Amino acid sequence: AQISWTYPEPLAGDGVAGGQDLNAATDGAGTIIAVWIRKGLAANSDDGRIQWARSVDGGKSFGDPELLFDDPA
Repeated sequence: AQISWTYPEPLAGDGVAGGQDLNAATDGAGTIIAVWIRKGLAANSDDGRIQWARSVDGGKSFGDPELLFDDPA
């Protein structure tokens, strides 16, 4: 089987801060879970928190990011 990737797109728009250390896992049947550390460009109360989002259509779209771990320290 051949795998192809599209260009990256943000999981959420509307000024949501970016992230780093993205990790993703799939079940091979269309579900993808993405997890990352939230990082912004300015002081942000969400910086350092771990967030996740899920796709059930092979990565064509993702649900809203959710908080996984709430301790930025």
